[in-house]
Amino acid sequence: MTMSDFTKESHTDHWSTFESKRATAMTIETKVSEHALRQSQRRGISQETLDLVLTYHDRSRKLPGYARALWIGPRGREALVRAGLPVALIERCAGVRAIVHMGEDLVLTVEHTCKRRRWV
Repeated sequence: MTMSDFTKESHTDHWSTFESKRATAMTIETKVSEHALRQSQRRGISQETLDLVLTYHDRSRKLPGYARALWIGPRGREALVRAGLPVALIERCAGVRAIVHMGEDLVLTVEHTCKRRRWV
């Protein structure tokens, strides 16, 4: 195996390696509440973006009760770009946060972080 064969092989396997690491990480199989659906539509957050945040989140913060805020941070977005996901799809996740009730696996709401708002 030559060096060029190794780099081609490692480049194509990069995505599968990334996926296998994510499979062992905390992923959430959730139901989405009616409130979260209404808010995501009102705020212009697509279901595809929400699914990406729920699957590939790398940042979270504990909230009161059993709730957690989940989002994809800058390093997580860079890793997704390196893994081969479309940049436009990843950039739509910038500043999107999902609030999830961990006990019920229920998305309570979806919101933009303050930095994303146009009036700030």
